[in-house]
Amino acid sequence: MSSATRAARPHSEEYLRRRPQPALTVWTSEEAAAWERTALHVSGSRVDHWVGTGHYLHEERAERTIRLLGDWAVEPFASGW
Repeated sequence: MSSATRAARPHSEEYLRRRPQPALTVWTSEEAAAWERTALHVSGSRVDHWVGTGHYLHEERAERTIRLLGDWAVEPFASGW
């Protein structure tokens, strides 16, 4: 991970702590996904790590992206929150 990315983390962590709504994030970096899992505190938030996917994951893995969005969108209703 670049030094610029590490330097941005405190600002990102502060922002994520203030975020009142759930977030859905997909990372191609295992390290970034692991970090963001520790930074999200809102129930319903989800972080996925997709190995072997580039920057345009929605184009590269369209069906998987559609399935992820659909599953994540109905989770609040399925869990009752």
